[in-house]
Amino acid sequence: MKKILDKWEVVSRILVVVQFIVLLLSTYFTLGQIKDLKNSGYMEYALKFDDKLFNGDNGKIAIAIQRNKPILKDNGGRFEDYDLDSYLGLYDQINDAYKMKLISKDLIYNDFSDALIDAYKNKEVQGYLIKIRKEDPTYFDGFDKLARICLEYQSQNK
Repeated sequence: MKKILDKWEVVSRILVVVQFIVLLLSTYFTLGQIKDLKNSGYMEYALKFDDKLFNGDNGKIAIAIQRNKPILKDNGGRFEDYDLDSYLGLYDQINDAYKMKLISKDLIYNDFSDALIDAYKNKEVQGYLIKIRKEDPTYFDGFDKLARICLEYQSQNK
């Protein structure tokens, strides 16, 4: 009887080791799935922002900025203040998504940095920001933060 109990004790220990190995493997595969979900979430947010930034009036504003053309009607452009507000507001939203870790710095840089940095360096955009920030200095603060992140990232990765 003692030999049978000893065998069961050995079998029991082996089963505990096997359970531990299975647990480690399942944890490893679960973490891989979570990473895949996170990456697909990044892409989903990027595609949504990309669509909003580069289509419709926002896309036309991005092109005007890229070509160094006037933006606002007051300056000979085609757009009202609220159109530029909408465009800059999207960068605020991207910054919010970044702060909540819904989108990565790499993805922001790869997908949005060219248009963002162009807008950030644009004299008309800066003049507009100076004007509206007399009311509230925090207007489009996320736009500035995101631009500085991209400029820093750009200088580090040259």
